[in-house]
Amino acid sequence: MGRIFPFRVKHFLLLLSLLIVLAGIGWWQRTPLLAWYYVRGLSGAENEDRETWVTRVVGLDSAAVPALLACLRRDNPQACGNVQAALVHLVAHWGSSDPRTQELAEKVTESFPGLSGSGQQSALALVIEFFRGQTPAAGPPTLAIAAERMLTAAAQAKEPGVQARALALAEVIMEAATLSSCRDSLRGLVSAGLKNPDAETRIRAVHLTLHETFREDNALRAQVAPLLHDSETSVRRAAVLGVGMAEQIVTEDELLPLLHDADAEVRRLCEGALRGRGLRDDHLKLARLISDARPSARLEVVDYLLEASDLEPGAWLRRLSQDPSPAVRAAAVRAAAAQTRVDLSERLRDVAQSDSSPTVRQLAGHYYQQHRQALALRP
Repeated sequence: MGRIFPFRVKHFLLLLSLLIVLAGIGWWQRTPLLAWYYVRGLSGAENEDRETWVTRVVGLDSAAVPALLACLRRDNPQACGNVQAALVHLVAHWGSSDPRTQELAEKVTESFPGLSGSGQQSALALVIEFFRGQTPAAGPPTLAIAAERMLTAAAQAKEPGVQARALALAEVIMEAATLSSCRDSLRGLVSAGLKNPDAETRIRAVHLTLHETFREDNALRAQVAPLLHDSETSVRRAAVLGVGMAEQIVTEDELLPLLHDADAEVRRLCEGALRGRGLRDDHLKLARLISDARPSARLEVVDYLLEASDLEPGAWLRRLSQDPSPAVRAAAVRAAAAQTRVDLSERLRDVAQSDSSPTVRQLAGHYYQQHRQALALRP
């Protein structure tokens, strides 16, 4: 018995020591374990339970950040949205100038390329939150640098949702002094945004082309022109505001169809852009007629030009001589031959040689020969 008792005591002491060590390890790892458990609960929380889990996670302070960022790798919009809510609460609690906020910005930036599409959207929304209520130039330089690095990374994203969030961030930091360091990436992002399937994203991209950073970038702004015929009314409005006055990008001929747009505001904006280019009321009346889908309306231009003595008819008749309707082209040929204010004989010759209608070609040839004979009879 004497030998058994010490043996049992020895094992008991070993077991007790192991329990103490495990308890110590458990206490030492208590916060990481809680972070794992709370973030796991937060990621699966429904809307009605999210606030409870957010409060638990925020209570762990910066210790919860690694688990939160790891969750953003999951392609789960609900989970990433919940994590975003927790991170926003942490930033609001710390403030933008707190070292913990700046450290979080750096970690989010470093992990951004490896995040899921949903995670990247949440990360971009978080960086926007960093600058809420202040300009990037007034905030800590670390945050502006982090934002620009994320924009550079987001420019490679293919997901429309990521592009949309990145453009929203770009709007926030456009006034930052260091913006030039990511100008090329931002340009690519804006270009992609103009083709984004989401209408609000296309509008945001149009607005960014008007920023002084791209004001002289005609190649980028030219990508706005196709949006003048976008299926969404709000996008067409934005496009007219974006390039309506840019004569080097959009011609007046490209704007004329918008005088007949289904939306009254698009029509008003188009008219304003044309007035800004120097068109008067009589010009606008002709512009509406000549861009009308009905040939009968376009024919009215000929009569109007013959009656108006203060309008130069050359440009209008040249345009009508290329009209899709043979009847309109024939009327333009007759008017060109009848008027005496501008010499359109060269245009008559071209129509006589190349018009698709034999009747119009014959008519133009007749008037062109009359013109040559008249010149030959002059002293």
